Amino acid sequence: MNLNKGFLQLAMITTLFFSLFLISTMALAEGSEESGPERVQITDPDELERLGYPRDADNVWKRVHDEPLADRSTMSEEAREATLGGGLTRRTAYSGFEFVPLTNTVEYVKGPSFLVFNGALTSIQDTPATFEVQLQMPDGSTWEWLDILGSHDSPGDELRITVLSRCNAGLFEAANPTETVLASSTITDQGGAFVLGPAVGGELIDNDLCTYHVRAVFWTDTNAPGILMQLIKVRAEYDIPASLAPLVFQDRFEGA
Repeated sequence: MNLNKGFLQLAMITTLFFSLFLISTMALAEGSEESGPERVQITDPDELERLGYPRDADNVWKRVHDEPLADRSTMSEEAREATLGGGLTRRTAYSGFEFVPLTNTVEYVKGPSFLVFNGALTSIQDTPATFEVQLQMPDGSTWEWLDILGSHDSPGDELRITVLSRCNAGLFEAANPTETVLASSTITDQGGAFVLGPAVGGELIDNDLCTYHVRAVFWTDTNAPGILMQLIKVRAEYDIPASLAPLVFQDRFEGA
């Protein structure tokens, strides 16, 4: 009898502890969502165009942060090292070769080829050209940084990078997804090779409702930038919550 009573008490304690854990986890999740950056609709035609959208697009939003997002390429070496995270920080990288054009009338070159970096992407047309790549990150992780590696030695031309999510309202909702700009960078002449590292702002990854993308616009008003403006690679850095780490590695999303 005493043994059965002991087991019963242990089971009750375990159940109570698990229930409290679930309640606290849900409360933290709700609190983080409520305290996240505000979403506002983008209605300025010039801003829409700069981000690679039609000037009359009506389903594009953006995150608005209290403070401007940082770029770790402008930080000191010590401060930059401090952003690299610890054992639960992971990265996923995509070469310029993996970007695809958003129209079928774009002339472009992917390396390796003559004077183009291995795996790089460049536009060879004299009007703006837009490309995009979809990123894969574990559900429940937070997207913190995007590193952009390229080469830019074309005065007057711009490489415009937009980080965005594309989300449906519900799991089985087939309406037009809403686009939210998470971060953006306009890269001007760098005199050659460059590495930039804009912050994304800790976007919670929700693979049930959203996909995540990086858009690259080769913006030129006169001549094709060609080999003078190349996108070599983008690298997303994200943090995995400690509670999800065993599941992520168990599912072999990344190597153990």
